[in-house]
Amino acid sequence: MEEQLLFVYMAYGGWQFRRQAVLSILSLLQYGPLPGKILVYTDRPGEFKELPVEAVFLDKPTIKNWRGPYGYIHRMKIELLDSLFKKNRRHVVFVDSDTIWTRSPAGIYESLDNARAVMHVCENQLSDRFFPQYRTVLEKTELIKDAGLPFVPMEQFWVYNSGVLGLPSTLNPALINEALRICDLICRNAPFTMEWVEQVAFSYILQGHGVRIDTCGEDVLHYWPDSFEFGRRLKKCSFTDLADLGKDPERVRELLKEARKGKRSFVNQLLVRTKRLGRSMRKRKRESLVFLEKLRSKILVRARREQEKKRHTKEGAD
Repeated sequence: MEEQLLFVYMAYGGWQFRRQAVLSILSLLQYGPLPGKILVYTDRPGEFKELPVEAVFLDKPTIKNWRGPYGYIHRMKIELLDSLFKKNRRHVVFVDSDTIWTRSPAGIYESLDNARAVMHVCENQLSDRFFPQYRTVLEKTELIKDAGLPFVPMEQFWVYNSGVLGLPSTLNPALINEALRICDLICRNAPFTMEWVEQVAFSYILQGHGVRIDTCGEDVLHYWPDSFEFGRRLKKCSFTDLADLGKDPERVRELLKEARKGKRSFVNQLLVRTKRLGRSMRKRKRESLVFLEKLRSKILVRARREQEKKRHTKEGAD
Protein backbone atom coordinates (compact mmCIF):
# COMPACT_ATOMS: atom_id res chain seq x y z
CA MET A 1 0.00 0.00 0.00
CA GLU A 2 1.64 3.21 -1.20
CA GLU A 3 -0.47 5.79 0.59
CA GLN A 4 -0.04 6.39 4.30
CA LEU A 5 -3.37 5.87 5.95
CA LEU A 6 -5.07 7.61 8.85
CA PHE A 7 -7.38 5.69 11.17
CA VAL A 8 -9.53 8.22 13.00
CA TYR A 9 -11.60 7.88 16.15
CA MET A 10 -13.62 10.49 18.04
CA ALA A 11 -14.35 9.88 21.73
CA TYR A 12 -15.55 12.63 24.03
CA GLY A 13 -18.23 13.24 26.63
CA GLY A 14 -19.23 10.17 28.66
CA TRP A 15 -16.53 7.77 29.90
CA GLN A 16 -18.09 4.83 28.03
CA PHE A 17 -17.31 6.35 24.63
CA ARG A 18 -13.62 6.63 25.46
CA ARG A 19 -13.54 3.12 26.95
CA GLN A 20 -15.20 1.70 23.83
CA ALA A 21 -12.70 3.54 21.63
CA VAL A 22 -9.79 2.05 23.58
CA LEU A 23 -11.26 -1.43 23.09
CA SER A 24 -11.78 -0.85 19.35
CA ILE A 25 -8.22 0.43 18.88
CA LEU A 26 -6.78 -2.54 20.77
CA SER A 27 -8.76 -4.90 18.55
CA LEU A 28 -7.35 -3.13 15.47
CA LEU A 29 -3.75 -3.27 16.68
CA GLN A 30 -3.80 -7.06 17.02
CA TYR A 31 -3.65 -7.36 13.22
CA GLY A 32 -0.07 -6.15 13.05
CA PRO A 33 1.63 -2.90 12.07
CA LEU A 34 -0.63 -0.38 10.36
CA PRO A 35 0.35 1.44 7.15
CA GLY A 36 -0.12 4.79 8.87
CA LYS A 37 -1.20 6.11 12.24
CA ILE A 38 -4.22 6.35 14.51
CA LEU A 39 -5.69 9.71 15.49
CA VAL A 40 -8.07 10.04 18.43
CA TYR A 41 -10.02 13.28 18.81
CA THR A 42 -10.96 13.49 22.47
CA ASP A 43 -11.58 15.78 25.44
CA ARG A 44 -9.51 13.45 27.67
CA PRO A 45 -6.19 12.72 25.88
CA GLY A 46 -4.73 11.17 29.04
CA GLU A 47 -7.03 8.16 28.76
CA PHE A 48 -5.23 7.09 25.56
CA LYS A 49 -1.63 7.48 26.76
CA GLU A 50 -1.09 3.71 26.91
CA LEU A 51 -1.90 3.33 23.22
CA PRO A 52 0.32 4.04 20.18
CA VAL A 53 -1.99 6.81 18.98
CA GLU A 54 -1.89 10.56 18.48
CA ALA A 55 -4.51 12.11 20.77
CA VAL A 56 -5.91 15.41 19.47
CA PHE A 57 -7.59 17.57 22.11
CA LEU A 58 -11.19 18.53 21.40
CA ASP A 59 -12.11 21.73 23.24
CA LYS A 60 -15.66 22.87 23.95
CA PRO A 61 -15.70 25.71 21.34
CA THR A 62 -14.69 23.24 18.60
CA ILE A 63 -17.33 20.73 19.70
CA LYS A 64 -20.01 23.42 19.66
CA ASN A 65 -18.90 24.76 16.29
CA TRP A 66 -18.69 21.33 14.66
CA ARG A 67 -22.16 20.40 15.91
CA GLY A 68 -23.49 23.23 13.78
CA PRO A 69 -26.57 25.43 14.04
CA TYR A 70 -28.83 22.59 15.22
CA GLY A 71 -26.52 20.94 17.75
CA TYR A 72 -26.35 17.70 15.75
CA ILE A 73 -23.74 15.43 17.38
CA HIS A 74 -22.79 13.29 14.36
CA ARG A 75 -22.27 16.37 12.20
CA MET A 76 -18.91 16.54 13.95
CA LYS A 77 -17.74 13.53 11.95
CA ILE A 78 -18.21 15.42 8.68
CA GLU A 79 -16.49 18.54 10.03
CA LEU A 80 -13.56 16.47 11.27
CA LEU A 81 -13.14 14.73 7.90
CA ASP A 82 -13.45 18.05 6.09
CA SER A 83 -10.69 19.44 8.29
CA LEU A 84 -8.45 16.42 7.74
CA PHE A 85 -8.80 16.43 3.96
CA LYS A 86 -7.81 20.09 3.86
CA LYS A 87 -4.54 19.23 5.64
CA ASN A 88 -3.77 15.70 4.42
CA ARG A 89 -4.30 13.99 1.10
CA ARG A 90 -4.18 10.47 2.52
CA HIS A 91 -6.60 7.60 2.77
CA VAL A 92 -8.76 8.18 5.85
CA VAL A 93 -10.79 5.57 7.75
CA PHE A 94 -13.13 7.00 10.38
CA VAL A 95 -14.18 4.35 12.90
CA ASP A 96 -16.99 4.72 15.43
CA SER A 97 -16.00 3.88 18.99
CA ASP A 98 -18.71 1.19 19.35
CA THR A 99 -16.87 -1.24 17.08
CA ILE A 100 -14.65 -4.31 17.29
CA TRP A 101 -12.28 -5.37 14.53
CA THR A 102 -12.85 -9.05 13.73
CA ARG A 103 -10.53 -9.29 10.73
CA SER A 104 -7.55 -7.57 9.16
CA PRO A 105 -8.32 -4.27 7.38
CA ALA A 106 -6.45 -5.52 4.28
CA GLY A 107 -9.65 -5.48 2.19
CA ILE A 108 -10.27 -1.86 3.16
CA TYR A 109 -6.75 -0.92 2.06
CA GLU A 110 -7.37 -2.50 -1.34
CA SER A 111 -10.66 -0.65 -1.81
CA LEU A 112 -9.08 2.70 -0.95
CA ASP A 113 -6.10 2.06 -3.23
CA ASN A 114 -8.62 1.51 -6.03
CA ALA A 115 -10.28 4.89 -5.35
CA ARG A 116 -13.38 3.34 -3.79
CA ALA A 117 -15.03 4.52 -0.60
CA VAL A 118 -15.80 2.08 2.22
CA MET A 119 -18.78 2.05 4.59
CA HIS A 120 -19.77 -0.58 7.12
CA VAL A 121 -22.85 -2.24 5.55
CA CYS A 122 -25.56 -1.40 3.03
CA GLU A 123 -28.79 -0.97 4.98
CA ASN A 124 -31.70 -0.14 2.69
CA GLN A 125 -33.34 2.33 0.34
CA LEU A 126 -35.37 5.20 1.76
CA SER A 127 -39.06 4.31 1.75
CA ASP A 128 -42.33 4.79 3.58
CA ARG A 129 -40.98 2.42 6.26
CA PHE A 130 -37.29 3.33 6.22
CA PHE A 131 -36.76 6.98 7.19
CA PRO A 132 -39.62 8.49 5.16
CA GLN A 133 -38.77 11.93 6.61
CA TYR A 134 -35.42 11.92 4.80
CA ARG A 135 -37.01 10.67 1.59
CA THR A 136 -39.53 13.52 1.66
CA VAL A 137 -36.68 16.04 1.83
CA LEU A 138 -34.45 14.39 -0.78
CA GLU A 139 -37.31 14.03 -3.28
CA LYS A 140 -37.70 17.82 -3.44
CA THR A 141 -35.81 18.39 -6.66
CA GLU A 142 -35.88 22.18 -6.54
CA LEU A 143 -34.75 22.26 -2.90
CA ILE A 144 -31.72 20.09 -3.72
CA LYS A 145 -30.81 21.93 -6.91
CA ASP A 146 -31.24 25.36 -5.32
CA ALA A 147 -28.65 24.28 -2.76
CA GLY A 148 -26.24 23.47 -5.60
CA LEU A 149 -26.25 19.76 -4.79
CA PRO A 150 -26.62 16.73 -7.11
CA PHE A 151 -30.09 15.26 -7.35
CA VAL A 152 -30.15 11.48 -6.93
CA PRO A 153 -33.37 9.59 -7.86
CA MET A 154 -34.54 7.53 -4.88
CA GLU A 155 -34.56 4.28 -6.86
CA GLN A 156 -30.80 4.72 -7.39
CA PHE A 157 -29.98 5.63 -3.81
CA TRP A 158 -29.01 3.24 -1.02
CA VAL A 159 -28.25 4.14 2.60
CA TYR A 160 -25.01 2.75 4.05
CA ASN A 161 -24.13 2.52 7.71
CA SER A 162 -21.20 4.76 8.65
CA GLY A 163 -19.84 2.81 11.64
CA VAL A 164 -16.79 2.64 9.38
CA LEU A 165 -16.24 5.32 6.76
CA GLY A 166 -13.21 5.06 4.50
CA LEU A 167 -12.43 7.81 2.02
CA PRO A 168 -9.64 7.44 -0.59
CA SER A 169 -6.98 10.12 -0.93
CA THR A 170 -8.18 10.71 -4.51
CA LEU A 171 -11.63 11.88 -3.33
CA ASN A 172 -12.47 15.44 -4.28
CA PRO A 173 -12.51 17.35 -0.93
CA ALA A 174 -15.48 19.37 -2.22
CA LEU A 175 -17.64 16.25 -1.79
CA ILE A 176 -17.13 16.34 1.99
CA ASN A 177 -18.33 19.93 2.03
CA GLU A 178 -21.35 18.84 -0.01
CA ALA A 179 -22.06 16.12 2.57
CA LEU A 180 -22.00 18.83 5.22
CA ARG A 181 -24.45 20.94 3.24
CA ILE A 182 -26.87 18.08 2.57
CA CYS A 183 -26.62 17.18 6.27
CA ASP A 184 -27.65 20.70 7.30
CA LEU A 185 -30.38 20.79 4.68
CA ILE A 186 -31.94 17.55 5.96
CA CYS A 187 -31.59 18.65 9.59
CA ARG A 188 -33.35 21.91 8.78
CA ASN A 189 -36.24 20.12 7.09
CA ALA A 190 -36.47 17.04 9.34
CA PRO A 191 -35.24 18.31 12.75
CA PHE A 192 -36.90 15.67 14.91
CA THR A 193 -35.08 12.71 13.34
CA MET A 194 -31.47 13.86 12.98
CA GLU A 195 -29.75 10.80 14.47
CA TRP A 196 -28.95 9.12 11.14
CA VAL A 197 -28.59 12.17 8.89
CA GLU A 198 -24.79 12.03 8.72
CA GLN A 199 -24.69 8.55 7.14
CA VAL A 200 -27.53 9.46 4.77
CA ALA A 201 -25.57 12.56 3.72
CA PHE A 202 -22.39 10.62 2.93
CA SER A 203 -24.30 7.84 1.17
CA TYR A 204 -26.18 10.40 -0.93
CA ILE A 205 -23.20 12.52 -1.95
CA LEU A 206 -20.87 9.61 -2.75
CA GLN A 207 -23.48 7.93 -4.95
CA GLY A 208 -24.51 11.28 -6.42
CA HIS A 209 -20.97 11.67 -7.76
CA GLY A 210 -20.58 8.09 -8.91
CA VAL A 211 -18.13 7.01 -6.19
CA ARG A 212 -18.31 3.26 -5.67
CA ILE A 213 -18.92 2.18 -2.07
CA ASP A 214 -17.52 -1.12 -0.79
CA THR A 215 -18.61 -2.60 2.54
CA CYS A 216 -16.65 -4.12 5.44
CA GLY A 217 -19.30 -5.85 7.55
CA GLU A 218 -17.12 -8.97 7.83
CA ASP A 219 -14.15 -6.97 9.10
CA VAL A 220 -15.84 -4.94 11.83
CA LEU A 221 -18.55 -5.72 14.37
CA HIS A 222 -20.55 -2.52 14.90
CA TYR A 223 -22.70 -3.03 17.97
CA TRP A 224 -24.53 0.31 17.99
CA PRO A 225 -27.97 -1.21 18.90
CA ASP A 226 -26.44 -2.51 22.15
CA SER A 227 -23.86 0.22 22.71
CA PHE A 228 -25.49 1.62 25.85
CA GLU A 229 -25.81 -1.71 27.66
CA PHE A 230 -22.47 -3.11 26.46
CA GLY A 231 -20.60 0.10 27.32
CA ARG A 232 -21.67 -0.19 30.96
CA ARG A 233 -20.00 -3.62 31.13
CA LEU A 234 -16.64 -2.05 30.31
CA LYS A 235 -16.57 0.31 33.29
CA LYS A 236 -14.60 -2.00 35.60
CA CYS A 237 -12.30 -3.37 32.87
CA SER A 238 -8.60 -2.65 33.25
CA PHE A 239 -6.38 -1.91 30.26
CA THR A 240 -5.24 -5.55 30.31
CA ASP A 241 -8.87 -6.72 30.37
CA LEU A 242 -9.66 -4.57 27.35
CA ALA A 243 -6.57 -5.83 25.51
CA ASP A 244 -7.63 -9.44 26.09
CA LEU A 245 -11.19 -8.65 25.02
CA GLY A 246 -9.94 -6.95 21.86
CA LYS A 247 -8.29 -10.22 20.83
CA ASP A 248 -11.44 -12.25 21.39
CA PRO A 249 -14.38 -11.20 19.15
CA GLU A 250 -16.35 -14.28 20.24
CA ARG A 251 -16.17 -13.19 23.87
CA VAL A 252 -17.42 -9.77 22.79
CA ARG A 253 -20.38 -11.41 21.06
CA GLU A 254 -21.15 -13.35 24.25
CA LEU A 255 -21.08 -10.13 26.29
CA LEU A 256 -23.37 -8.48 23.74
CA LYS A 257 -25.87 -11.33 24.18
CA GLU A 258 -25.73 -10.83 27.94
CA ALA A 259 -26.22 -7.09 27.44
CA ARG A 260 -29.35 -7.73 25.36
CA LYS A 261 -30.78 -9.95 28.08
CA GLY A 262 -30.02 -7.29 30.66
CA LYS A 263 -32.15 -4.76 28.78
CA ARG A 264 -35.24 -6.16 30.52
CA SER A 265 -34.02 -5.46 34.06
CA PHE A 266 -35.76 -2.69 36.03
CA VAL A 267 -32.54 -0.72 36.58
CA ASN A 268 -31.64 -0.85 32.90
CA GLN A 269 -35.15 0.14 31.84
CA LEU A 270 -34.94 3.12 34.19
CA LEU A 271 -31.58 4.17 32.72
CA VAL A 272 -32.86 3.70 29.15
CA ARG A 273 -35.96 5.78 29.87
CA THR A 274 -33.79 8.52 31.37
CA LYS A 275 -31.60 8.44 28.29
CA ARG A 276 -34.63 8.60 26.00
CA LEU A 277 -36.01 11.55 27.93
CA GLY A 278 -32.74 13.41 27.47
CA ARG A 279 -32.75 12.55 23.76
CA SER A 280 -36.34 13.75 23.40
CA MET A 281 -35.47 17.04 25.10
CA ARG A 282 -32.55 17.53 22.72
CA LYS A 283 -34.84 16.82 19.77
CA ARG A 284 -37.34 19.42 20.97
CA LYS A 285 -34.50 21.90 21.39
CA ARG A 286 -33.38 21.21 17.80
CA GLU A 287 -36.94 21.75 16.57
CA SER A 288 -37.00 25.08 18.38
CA LEU A 289 -33.66 26.11 16.85
CA VAL A 290 -34.90 25.25 13.36
CA PHE A 291 -38.18 27.09 13.94
CA LEU A 292 -36.34 30.22 15.13
CA GLU A 293 -33.94 30.08 12.18
CA LYS A 294 -36.80 29.76 9.69
CA LEU A 295 -38.66 32.61 11.42
CA ARG A 296 -35.55 34.79 11.35
CA SER A 297 -35.06 33.96 7.67
CA LYS A 298 -38.66 34.92 6.85
CA ILE A 299 -38.30 38.21 8.73
CA LEU A 300 -35.10 39.03 6.84
CA VAL A 301 -36.70 38.19 3.48
CA ARG A 302 -39.75 40.31 4.32
CA ALA A 303 -37.55 43.21 5.43
CA ARG A 304 -35.52 42.95 2.23
CA ARG A 305 -38.68 43.03 0.13
CA GLU A 306 -39.96 46.06 2.03
CA GLN A 307 -36.69 47.87 1.41
CA GLU A 308 -36.80 47.03 -2.30
CA LYS A 309 -40.43 48.18 -2.46
CA LYS A 310 -39.56 51.50 -0.81
CA ARG A 311 -36.58 51.95 -3.13
CA HIS A 312 -38.72 51.32 -6.24
CA THR A 313 -41.39 53.67 -4.93
CA LYS A 314 -38.80 56.38 -4.32
CA GLU A 315 -37.23 55.86 -7.77
CA GLY A 316 -40.69 56.09 -9.35
CA ALA A 317 -41.43 59.35 -7.52
CA ASP A 318 -38.14 60.83 -8.68
